[in-house]
Amino acid sequence: MATLYGQNLRVWTSLGLSDDAPDARIIACATNCTIQYTADTQDLSHKDILNMFNNPAVSGLRCQVTTEALDVENFSLILRQILNKEPVFIMWDESGGTLNQTPTGDDWRGSGMAYISDMTLNANNRELATLSTTFTITGAVRHDDQTQPSDEDEFINTWGEQIRLVLRKTSVTNAVIAAALQLSFHVSVSLEDSTTKDTSTSSGKWVYVEPTSISYDISSTALVRSGETILSQKGGISMKEAQDMFEMSEGSHRWGIGYATGTNNRDVDEIVNGQAIITSLQLNGPNRQRATYSIQLQGVGAYSLSSNASHANASNNSDSVDNGG
Repeated sequence: MATLYGQNLRVWTSLGLSDDAPDARIIACATNCTIQYTADTQDLSHKDILNMFNNPAVSGLRCQVTTEALDVENFSLILRQILNKEPVFIMWDESGGTLNQTPTGDDWRGSGMAYISDMTLNANNRELATLSTTFTITGAVRHDDQTQPSDEDEFINTWGEQIRLVLRKTSVTNAVIAAALQLSFHVSVSLEDSTTKDTSTSSGKWVYVEPTSISYDISSTALVRSGETILSQKGGISMKEAQDMFEMSEGSHRWGIGYATGTNNRDVDEIVNGQAIITSLQLNGPNRQRATYSIQLQGVGAYSLSSNASHANASNNSDSVDNGG
């Protein structure tokens, strides 16, 4: 039997598909996936046992699927799914065929309903943006008959400088983080076991879960001063202004994240926005390196999706981009 390589182990989901569409779509432009099975155990040791060894027994079964991809188009769909606290159907199997997207077995190697419990969007300057997503199965891992998924033949690679963070600079004006180098948007969902004595064990000891809370944080790194000529009329947040905002201990700041175009990549078409407090501001001055600062924000309340969040910016598939401000 031939060796199975990582590119031939792939994940499909129902994310973003309507009722009349195929119920499986590949995670496109994937760079990695991990399927992890774990068992909860309970020690059955008691005083009647004379030896010193533990006696574990399985009390529950769990499964998590983590994917990493260069296609970040599902960003807004994932945020909406988390906001609505709705599970998705997820499947994994060996793949082959056209675009390496055709499952090779008669049944899925594994499948089930899952909540999205973690998502991180990384958008760094002059690097391809990446999207990491964790799906936590609720209930049993099944091995359903396969439905033939449709091929995803349009891949969109997004460069990090095309996704930017904006903050409210004044009471009416938003501005990008000037001379930004890095951006990370992380959403975490706390899940609680919902299994009770009424839960059927006909499919084994699989644990059911449900979401109980949502939190998110944002981090960005930028140059203290870049020396670049900024031609755009759109404003930017400098290190000094970030410090002034941090020292405003009362209240939160409006933020937004979206696709950036135009001169110096400062015209931002927001996908998601909300309120956040600045929890950390760090100035870095290493010898013989550029001085940078890092800002971290913690979300306050719910984030909101913009009306245009259902589509990706058309400029994302362009290899030619403006210089970031």
